[in-house]
Amino acid sequence: MSRLLLTTVSWLLALLHCAAQDARLFNQVVASTGNVAVQQGFIYAYTVGEVVIFTGSFDNFILTQGFHQPEQTRIVSVEQPQLADWDIEVFPNPVSDRLTIRFSPEKGVALRVSVTDLAGKIILSDQLLTDPAGSMLNCSAWQPGVYFVRMQDPQSRASATARVVRF
Repeated sequence: MSRLLLTTVSWLLALLHCAAQDARLFNQVVASTGNVAVQQGFIYAYTVGEVVIFTGSFDNFILTQGFHQPEQTRIVSVEQPQLADWDIEVFPNPVSDRLTIRFSPEKGVALRVSVTDLAGKIILSDQLLTDPAGSMLNCSAWQPGVYFVRMQDPQSRASATARVVRF
């Protein structure tokens, strides 16, 4: 009888301890990429990343849910220049034959462009665009699908990527 009582009391203490910790379930991820789109009245959302997990610590001990946590994180680089302030326009999207790329002439005189498909196959490599008012890419030979157009400033090495659909 005392064994049953001891087990019951242990479970109750464990339950009270969990309630005191204010554990909550939540739907959250640390995303590396994702998007939300609306098409024909339906909302599509996806996130690529890993689920955020509970991590508890006490003195020098760390308790996680089966994931290895690094003891020390070393940041190699935080500089990631983007071309957002170049006022880049990539149109029409979706495209059939010719893709136009415009950028701000005050920021630079040229952009180096590379195009890859979803599988990572290089479609176009390092083409130099020199007309900020509207340089054209011939995409009539591309298969219908989704492509990534990467634009890079040859001098500062800053880059930006646009997703383009070929139909």
